[in-house]
Amino acid sequence: GTFIFDSLIPITILNSILSIIQVNLIYLTFKYKGKNLSLIITILIMLGGFFYIHINSFYETHLVLFFIILSICGLVNFKNTGKNYFFYLSFFSLFGGFFTRFDTFFILILGLISLILVVLKRKEFNNKEKRFYIFFLFSCSLIITLFWAFYKSFFLYMVGTEADRGKK
Repeated sequence: GTFIFDSLIPITILNSILSIIQVNLIYLTFKYKGKNLSLIITILIMLGGFFYIHINSFYETHLVLFFIILSICGLVNFKNTGKNYFFYLSFFSLFGGFFTRFDTFFILILGLISLILVVLKRKEFNNKEKRFYIFFLFSCSLIITLFWAFYKSFFLYMVGTEADRGKK
């Protein structure tokens, strides 16, 4: 946005929209505990200032925070409802955060472990469903990670400098 429009206004608008979505996600996720408690949790998280710190910057901080909150909300909702939509939401948002910033690698690993634990401890799932979810986690994680590593290596080789190509 900054390079196209020569302004921070599009970035500020995007970050503001992401902040509004994050706050609503937190409220809706904890709504099953009660509306008042959900409101209190949401207000406490908002008072932390995470949604406002970099609202005018063009760093990827808001996008990473959005993916982390989306994955946590998906995980909590999957644990409480067992709907597979929340499983996929949590899974793909973990990878979205990882692709946005490599620093979230440990969050990705811990999120995948948490998804496995939720699937294994869910008593409503039979063994066939549990095997499907775990197979999906391992196979898609492997495919996505290998594709990302291949794409990044290929991109650096084709577009990068001599140092990126590893010329010796």
